[in-house]
Amino acid sequence: MLNRKFKALIAVLLIAMQSVALAAEEGKEQEVDPGTKAIMYIPDRIADAFDIVRFGLAFGPSFGAEVSITKYAQLGAYASYEGGAAWTGRSNPKLHCGPYWTSVIGPLRNEMDVESTNYFHRADWQIRAQVAAGLAHGYAGIDFIELGDFFAGLVCIDISKDDTTYGQNQLDKDYDTILGTTPMHRLGRGLSNLLFGFWEIPQNAMDATNDQGYAAGFTYGLLVRGIGHFVVREVTGVWEIITFPKGGKPIIEPEYPWMPHVEHPWNFEWN
Repeated sequence: MLNRKFKALIAVLLIAMQSVALAAEEGKEQEVDPGTKAIMYIPDRIADAFDIVRFGLAFGPSFGAEVSITKYAQLGAYASYEGGAAWTGRSNPKLHCGPYWTSVIGPLRNEMDVESTNYFHRADWQIRAQVAAGLAHGYAGIDFIELGDFFAGLVCIDISKDDTTYGQNQLDKDYDTILGTTPMHRLGRGLSNLLFGFWEIPQNAMDATNDQGYAAGFTYGLLVRGIGHFVVREVTGVWEIITFPKGGKPIIEPEYPWMPHVEHPWNFEWN
């Protein structure tokens, strides 16, 4: 009897040791080359710094205001029917459009039941202020979680798991684990966006004119969409130049500012 129990214990220990070994081996497969970590250290810290701040602007009928010091200390109310864009960190919604109303005091919020793409992004641990004044709505904030992620990143700790050198994040987004074959492509896109991003202004003016007439082309197409897309192209160009060693898919679609044989529905996904 004792001999059988001893054999069973040995078998359990062997199975446990094998499981640990397999888990360790699996983890090794997701590790990123140390050279990539070293090269991407500065770009990752720059990205973490940008993630701390939140700012945006929307246009459309809107009125009200809201302030927040984390989700537990909030106060305000506003109603809007607007479209806008904001920098809300790398992994949060950037664009919003549609009707929305809300009122909040402390942690208690009452709001219109809509998708999160109808209003500026909110997070639990932010200092945030929003002012909607007739036809324009401004948004600004600081995220405490990303502030902590920035300081932790200085000693190579990735709290938010958003560094380009985080192994699983890299695999999920199809990045190359050891620099790979696409850095020059990313560098070329960055230079193109930086040098020729201004083409977004006449391109959007022409698109809006063709779709909705001269008045829309001069106002919405030129002054709103064109200038907005131009600014995003320039910022993206700088980012792609800084981070070119990691490669990766295009941030903006269409990929280049002027692609005459490609339709111009516009989208961007930060990476």
